[in-house]
Amino acid sequence: MVARQLAAAVAISFKIAVGRRSILHSLGPDYEPSVGATIKALRGYWGNETGDPAKVAQVVLKVAEADVLPPHIVLGSDSLLGVRAAERLRADAADRWELVSNSIDLTTQEPIPALPA
Repeated sequence: MVARQLAAAVAISFKIAVGRRSILHSLGPDYEPSVGATIKALRGYWGNETGDPAKVAQVVLKVAEADVLPPHIVLGSDSLLGVRAAERLRADAADRWELVSNSIDLTTQEPIPALPA
């Protein structure tokens, strides 16, 4: 019963875009360049999500009954694309900073290399 209520709540919040509803007040000037820009970028997306709330609920129910819970759940092709893009950016940054990262180990005698561009 609780799992079904959770699934229903997830499906509803998925469709009405809780993030959009929770940001009804104006942001302070310090947050406008970052958070404000993100909100503006998301305005065209909210309400046009590709996911089906009923299918989201089905997945939530299956996860609630699973023996092993996943550490993360990425639902929807648009979400999957975003997660993969973010992971590529993180991997690229790790590759660029690898020499600097390794240089700070206690066992490393070499000087810290130049920071990546």
